Amino acid sequence: MRCEFSCVLAFVKYKKAIFVSTFSVTLTALIPGFSSAINYDFTRRVDKKYFVSHKRPGSFDDAVQFCTKRGLVLALPKNEEENTALKQVFEGTLENAWLNVDNSKEGKFQVDLKGHPLTFSKWGDGEPKVPNGDKGCTMLAESGAWQVTYECSFNALIVCEI
Repeated sequence: MRCEFSCVLAFVKYKKAIFVSTFSVTLTALIPGFSSAINYDFTRRVDKKYFVSHKRPGSFDDAVQFCTKRGLVLALPKNEEENTALKQVFEGTLENAWLNVDNSKEGKFQVDLKGHPLTFSKWGDGEPKVPNGDKGCTMLAESGAWQVTYECSFNALIVCEI
């Protein structure tokens, strides 16, 4: 899908046109990420970030692979507004969605998959659960709370961010 429109600029000095120029601008150039975002069943924009999904479930590894293959990253809200927008993927379902929280270090859920510290989290009561130093994967529940599951093969919704 390509949206295009033309603009006419006229520089006027003392009610006389000095220079007239016509140019075309594509909508995708005006809204970064727009062309990628329109190809998904679910799209939510928050500030400059888009959350996108085909609303299909998969394992944590499937989710990481799906996003990476498309040059995207697994979704990770950076504030309450983004967390609320991401929660909208659940409309009419009883699903969870995988989050971009590192599960490779035992008992630590403080960085994303690239090792960047989390600047926001919304852990549910008693979370992150880290009994016996087990590893786990983080999901966003329908309630908006984050929770850890040790069943990383569990099918949860795959949501990427642009």
